[in-house]
Amino acid sequence: MLLSQEIVHYSDIGEKINRSKKTIAKYLDHIEREVLKYDVQLNRKRNVGIYLSGHTEDLVSAIQDGELVEVPEDKEERIVSIFSTLLMGEQPLLIQELADSLYISRSTLENDLVNIKERLVDSGATLQNTHQGIYVDASEKTKRKLLSQLLEMYWGKDNVWATSKKSTMIDHSILQSLSRLFDSRVVQEVIESLNQFQKRVYLKLDDYEYQSLTVHLVIAIERLRKGEPLLVKELGITQEKIKDSTKLLVSILENNLDIKLPEDEQQYINIHILAAEKDNKGVSGEKKIFNLETENDLDAFLRQSLTDYDDILINNLLLHLTPAIKRFSLGLNIYNPYTAETKKFFSLAYNRAVDLSIQLKNTYSVDINDDEIAFIALHIQAYQERKETKKIEAVIVCSTGLGTARLLEQRVKKYFSDRLKITRVMSLQEVKEQPISEELVISTVNTQYEGASVIKVSPFLDDFSANAISHKVDQLIDNHEHADAFMNLIDKELILLDDKTKTKEEVIQEIGKQLVEKDYGYTGIAEAAVEREEVASTKIGFVATPHAPVDYVKKPCISLYINPEGITWDHGKVKLIFFLAMNERIKPDIQSIYQHFNDILENEKRLKKMFRLKDKDKIIELLRGN
Repeated sequence: MLLSQEIVHYSDIGEKINRSKKTIAKYLDHIEREVLKYDVQLNRKRNVGIYLSGHTEDLVSAIQDGELVEVPEDKEERIVSIFSTLLMGEQPLLIQELADSLYISRSTLENDLVNIKERLVDSGATLQNTHQGIYVDASEKTKRKLLSQLLEMYWGKDNVWATSKKSTMIDHSILQSLSRLFDSRVVQEVIESLNQFQKRVYLKLDDYEYQSLTVHLVIAIERLRKGEPLLVKELGITQEKIKDSTKLLVSILENNLDIKLPEDEQQYINIHILAAEKDNKGVSGEKKIFNLETENDLDAFLRQSLTDYDDILINNLLLHLTPAIKRFSLGLNIYNPYTAETKKFFSLAYNRAVDLSIQLKNTYSVDINDDEIAFIALHIQAYQERKETKKIEAVIVCSTGLGTARLLEQRVKKYFSDRLKITRVMSLQEVKEQPISEELVISTVNTQYEGASVIKVSPFLDDFSANAISHKVDQLIDNHEHADAFMNLIDKELILLDDKTKTKEEVIQEIGKQLVEKDYGYTGIAEAAVEREEVASTKIGFVATPHAPVDYVKKPCISLYINPEGITWDHGKVKLIFFLAMNERIKPDIQSIYQHFNDILENEKRLKKMFRLKDKDKIIELLRGN
């Protein structure tokens, strides 16, 4: 408030933070002492107000860089701050001194400590209260695990990751948040060291790996500086040969932070590097790091284990589980801030995820914790919501007055609430002024609207009218299902826009090359399609639909090539090429896919509009039928 407004008053601050004038004055005393370090003065003048003067830009920079740590704003932030202080502390802390440092009463702090005790129950650690003060009694391994959970929870609470092509970055708000728990200079040096490391080695860390490694390194360095090293025997892991990439990271850290990392700390860093690297050969012990030659093994496992799924669910689980199983095999766990909510609100999906995790454990010999199961459950829940019958949006147009219109609306809702969503009720005059965007128009008069189906009904919705609505809604829902099955095969990256003169063979080769590069097809897919095209041409007017033989398809998809200038195809020219790459996976949806595809091919107006478009998003909308 003081930085964003020229002058504030006690009443303004009290309204904002809900504290007494006496408590606010206490806060201002602390602020006055802190800002002096930056040549800033806090002024409190009667009949004028409270304001800052001096080099406030230096103060803003200090806050953004995490140099100036803020007092926790709410109870959860305060508990995290107290918890981390206790875990990092070398000596017991007096309750009153801790309360004073946070500007809270002793009774408030004691209530917070009860909360912390509850959080310690499952960890095996305890909160001790002696005449010397309070402290957490736990092994170094347990303390670090608790700190990791705290930091990951706090890190992911309000902040957004930004990933560039060169490195993963975090913004100033994250540095500011982390600085409440740890030395901001250590956090900044660790992040800078990791960015240097990624530039010097061919190792791409995803967001989780980057976050997890940062968390570990910040904690390790803080604990080492306090004389609390970690021993490998505490972790229960087998010592491995330190990888060259690990040695490089250690060297960068030691140089930037002027610290010596013991062998045991290097071993734990080595685990994170092993988890991030694709090549897992040479790992000793009976329990090897999970490594698939292809995704096909896991894909087949998921399709066999799940009784109800679609391709989107399988693909999403593949993306999540492939690196996750590798983490499990190394004993690395991920923190999920939504585990409790997932169990509470998505119990069916969570139970299905538990069943799947048991089968994963039996097949791949990995232990999966609750947080990871909750992530799997979210994918399953998303599938279940996709599967639910989609409601058709409808508008009611009535010419006999508002009262009759509302009666008609209530009757439609009574009989079709599970399949129809009435978005608005309009008069004929209103329709002239506002365009119709809904799929279905239920009208009491004969009329037509471009792009919408119209059902004429009685104002009192007799049986004949109700049956007409029911039939049309069923038809529209079927169209939706057909469109979904077809659109599942469309990838925006597989839409190629071109205006150069090319031959049929050149275009098929270009499409085939992209399919192999994007992991949709096997080498030779283009040649096989050309050979098939020689046997039987797929040209239909200005459209061609070449097919790839099933044996060359890794993942089913439809590639679209658009050239408004046209390319020579047999004895004519085509402007649109749908390259169909199908395999056994789409067998359950094959009828729906071809039903929608036929609708596209039969609509010449839609096809002509398609090859004039340059925006891929609009092309996708047109393919769906919007």
